[in-house]
Amino acid sequence: MNNNVLIVGLGQIGLQYDLHLKQDEFTLTHSHAFSLHKSFNLLASVDPDKEHRNLFSLEYGLPSYSSLSEALKAHNPDIIVISSITTTHAYILDEVLTLSHPKIILCEKPLSYSLKDTQKMIDLCERQGVKLFVNYIRRSDPGVIEIKKLIETKKFKKIEDVYK
Repeated sequence: MNNNVLIVGLGQIGLQYDLHLKQDEFTLTHSHAFSLHKSFNLLASVDPDKEHRNLFSLEYGLPSYSSLSEALKAHNPDIIVISSITTTHAYILDEVLTLSHPKIILCEKPLSYSLKDTQKMIDLCERQGVKLFVNYIRRSDPGVIEIKKLIETKKFKKIEDVYK
């Protein structure tokens, strides 16, 4: 049985990190990962930015919405990925649980900058029987740990800018 997935937020981790890489080279985003796995059916996405929505639709041949409520009227996702900016997580999660009944919500880290909002998000999911997962912190990734060790041992001369 395939699980239907809706991506909310098409920034770097939602769509763009691996958008211009060879398809088989890396899988760095939620959109790409869910599109590749046979147990998942990527349905659509939501983002306020028209250019991001167009990129998603062009890349995956799927609809993209500016409104979460519109997307949830059109689709019935089992899994909702919240990969928007942190300050919108609590609001989006609340809207998702008001308008739909997913099995799982995967939210980017951190859930919130507020302990009160974080607890509210957890409580809402528990009351509705929705499993809530938070994406892992990359500093626990073995590759990142190795790079950190190399930096600490001064194997690199100087890192000036990693975004050039």
